[in-house]
Amino acid sequence: AKISQTEDWFYQWVVVDPRKPQTYKQAEKLLKSKKTLGIKLHPGLHGYSLVKYGDDIFSFANELNTVVLTHPAEDDKRENVSIASIAGRYENMKLIIAHLANKDHVNAVLAAENVYVDTSGNASTQNNIIEYAVETIGSEKILFGTDTYSCAFQKGRILLSRISQKDKENILRKNAERIFSL
Repeated sequence: AKISQTEDWFYQWVVVDPRKPQTYKQAEKLLKSKKTLGIKLHPGLHGYSLVKYGDDIFSFANELNTVVLTHPAEDDKRENVSIASIAGRYENMKLIIAHLANKDHVNAVLAAENVYVDTSGNASTQNNIIEYAVETIGSEKILFGTDTYSCAFQKGRILLSRISQKDKENILRKNAERIFSL
């Protein structure tokens, strides 16, 4: 956390575990910093269902007018649409579903106005998934993500995709600037 306060280029996320009330207090404190982008969730790794706890987390994020980044549901891909529908009830928060991988992620974005997807991870290398997502949901709903073994590889996937220059700029920079008010 200290490095985010001293380096202009470095930002942080805060983790909330809906089963631990103290994490909400910590999040509320850290979210006051302009260097904290929002709340990051990994329900699968932490062992809880975002369908079960989504209202708790999203209402909290809504009160603070912040962004929530979550790893997608892996067991039941339709669960991503359910999670997006829950997020759609809270207009003052934004949900980013990480690791664009398939049509289920695109369908989740279609489920609510305030839901986005990022391109992080190896899954976005699947044939035409970037192009399909831009065609279906628009480049304004897609963010460049770096949660992968090679940021350069991920950037190349966007730069070499068969989408317009404007779409590439949206994904690589403009959407983040808009969503995070940078």
